[in-house]
Amino acid sequence: MGLEKNTQRITETTINGAAVTIIPDAVVGGIKGTLVEFKNVINITDTSQFRGYAATRQPIILVVSPRTEMISSTVAKMVRASKSDMRIFNPAKNSCSTCTKS
Repeated sequence: MGLEKNTQRITETTINGAAVTIIPDAVVGGIKGTLVEFKNVINITDTSQFRGYAATRQPIILVVSPRTEMISSTVAKMVRASKSDMRIFNPAKNSCSTCTKS
């Protein structure tokens, strides 16, 4: 997709007071820009990683594989609340389309 791999860690405190360190797969527009996370799994659920993303209060683009069947409503709401979106990556076309799974 033409994005540079990110290696910078971001540590945030979630709403329940837990410290979580995340390493977004990519960051667009600098470390305070849009966070990009790629997932190649069947089910995406609310994990400490996603709670850490939400705690940053930064836009989050979630890119999933065509094999993803379910994205938890909590994760979907968190991504939408960040004023961003979820996308499905099509490796055959090297392109993304809007993801409406949840």
